[in-house]
Amino acid sequence: MSSYAARRHAVDTERRGDARHLVDFPARFCTISAERRGHLANVSPQGARMEFRGDEPPPKNVSGMLMFEDIEVFCKVVWSNCDACGLIFERPLPAKALGIAVSETPTSSGPVARAINIPLGRKRGRLVTGG
Repeated sequence: MSSYAARRHAVDTERRGDARHLVDFPARFCTISAERRGHLANVSPQGARMEFRGDEPPPKNVSGMLMFEDIEVFCKVVWSNCDACGLIFERPLPAKALGIAVSETPTSSGPVARAINIPLGRKRGRLVTGG
């Protein structure tokens, strides 16, 4: 299965109630004994994925506080691997907090390709005309 097919399959079998927004936003995960710095990779009102660049992620079932900007959200780690973890929030993330994470993330420039604008059956080199 190709990488695209695997991602498409994951989207098709999505079980989350809320869509996740892709972000890249600095955040901290604090427990009683430690503070870990990382980046939110995606976020929804119910949970988030946090990636750690250098710090080890917290283990599964650890509770703590997710902090970014002036937002503090109590959450629990539901899964953890070598460089990231999944968080579930005790209460849904307020719209203000979700808006901060999503709006502060840089977006790619340029329009999104539309399938109707892609010529089928022709190689790209044939579309370019010499001058």
